Order: sequence, then C-alpha cells, then structure tokens
Amino acid sequence: PEADIVLGHAGLADYVYPAGQLLRDIPNLYACLCGPRCGDLQYLIQEAGSHKILFGSDFGIAEWLLLAERLDNVYAADLSPDDLHRVLYQNAARLLKLDQSPLSAADATSIVPKGDLT
Repeated sequence: PEADIVLGHAGLADYVYPAGQLLRDIPNLYACLCGPRCGDLQYLIQEAGSHKILFGSDFGIAEWLLLAERLDNVYAADLSPDDLHRVLYQNAARLLKLDQSPLSAADATSIVPKGDLT
C-alpha cells in the first residue's frame, strides 16, 4: 500500500478526469504524461498538483517526432517555471531516487527546446 504507483498515459483521454480524482485522493499515485493534450495536463495539475505529474515520451516505442509533439503539448499548457521543472525533471528524479543536482526552475526551461521541433 505504500509503494509509489505511476499511472501510464495519465489515463488517456477517456479516463483523464477520473484519473485526476484518483491522483488527488491517493497520495502515492502519480501520472506519466505520454500523450495527454495540454488541457488535460492543466486539469491534472489543477486537480492533483504538479508534484504528481511526470513527463513521459514513450521513446523507444513511439517515433522520434512524437517526442517533439509531446514536449510542445507541455509547453502549450503554459505552466509556471516551477511546475514545468517538476513535470519535466524533479518528480521523476524524486520517484526514481536519482541524484538531484541543483537546477533552478529557470534552467528547466532552457534544457528542452521550445517551439516546433519537427
């Protein structure tokens, strides 16, 4: 009951609203964004908080250009620098117990290119 659980694809489009409620109510449940639309991302953050959301790429399964599209979706959600830092880096590093070298929220926006990457 105390293990961290990551909900893949954030429940996808049909289940994103119940997923947001579950994320809000279950402390050790997190969501991985492997394709949600920017409106879904905004809803999940509003419902559960940015500390519960991880960026996911499906890299290795999905085509390379989908990574750019998924990053564009995150940027289109117009998150604060702190939320962006949590979603793109900090949450995954925390859950995976990775060394978290100091990185400012402003630096998080410079790590991944913005705009159309296709």
